[in-house]
Amino acid sequence: MTIPQRLCVLQFPSPTEIAWTTAIRARAESLGWTTHDLAVPSEWPRSHDRSAVYFTTGIHGAETLDPTHWIVLTENTSTSAGLVSGVLGVSQYSHASLVHTSIRLALSAKFASQNAQVDVLDARALRLDLPGLGQVERAAVDDLDLTAPDHRPLQIFDRLPIPIGASADWEPGIFNYPLGQAMEGGASDMDLTGRARVLVFGPFVYLPEGSWTVSINLTVDPMNGRVPLRFDWGDEGDFVSHNVFVTRPGQYTITLARDWVAVTPAQIRIWLTQPLFQGRLIFEGCHISRAPDDTPETTSV
Repeated sequence: MTIPQRLCVLQFPSPTEIAWTTAIRARAESLGWTTHDLAVPSEWPRSHDRSAVYFTTGIHGAETLDPTHWIVLTENTSTSAGLVSGVLGVSQYSHASLVHTSIRLALSAKFASQNAQVDVLDARALRLDLPGLGQVERAAVDDLDLTAPDHRPLQIFDRLPIPIGASADWEPGIFNYPLGQAMEGGASDMDLTGRARVLVFGPFVYLPEGSWTVSINLTVDPMNGRVPLRFDWGDEGDFVSHNVFVTRPGQYTITLARDWVAVTPAQIRIWLTQPLFQGRLIFEGCHISRAPDDTPETTSV
C-alpha cells in the first residue's frame, strides 16, 4: 500500500504565483491527489487517506496537517515587494508593503531552515521537479514592470536557508519620525530641542528565528552640551538597549545583537531620554546581518 504524501507549498509573492498554483493543482489532480487552498476554510482536508497538496501563504495551521514535504518557491525580493505594494496601492518599500511582504518571506525562511524535508526552488523557472509529482510546467507570465530599487531592505531573504552573514541596509526612508504629538511627519535630520521623546522607530520588517545584529549610524551635534540617547533593538516589547551621552560632535555607530525566538517584526528605536535646549541628530540608517546563533546579546559603540 502506498503511503499518502502531503506536500505543502509556500510561495514568495510573485507574478508566477497563480501560474504555479494552477499548474501544480492540475498535475496533482491528474495523479489522483487532492488539492487544498488553506486560505479557504471549505478547502481544508477532512482526512489524510489520499495524497494531497496544500497551498498556503502562512504556517499557522499548516503544521497541524503534518506535511511530509515542504516546497518554498522563491522570487526576487524586490519583485515581491513591488507586487505587494501594487496590490496595496502604496510605494514599494512603504511600511505596509514591508510588513506584508516580509512576513511571508520570514515564514518561508523559518521552514527552509528548520525542516529536513524541504526544497527551495526558484519560482521564475518554467518547469520544476516536485516530490511525488515529477516534472511540472507552468504557463508563461508577463514580467512585472518595476523601476530598479536604489536599495533592497529585504535582500536578507535572497537565499534560503538564510546564511550566516546575510545582510541588508535599511535606509532612513523606511523608518518613522514622530513630529509633535503625531507618530510620523518628521525627518531623519532633526532638531533635538524639546522634551524627552522617541526620535526614530521602525521599520517592522519580520525576521525569522536566529541571532540578528544591527549597526545604527548617526551624526550628532550636542552644540556644546551633551545629548542623552537610548537605542533599542528588538520586537514588540522585548528589546536589547544601550544608553549613551554624546558630548562631542561626530558620526557614531551603535551595534546591538539580539536573538529572535519567533517570526516577529523587528524594530529599532532611538530615544532622547532627557529634555534638551539644543542639539541636532541625523539618522543615517542601519545595517542588519544574520549572526552566528551563539552570538551573545550585546551592545557596543
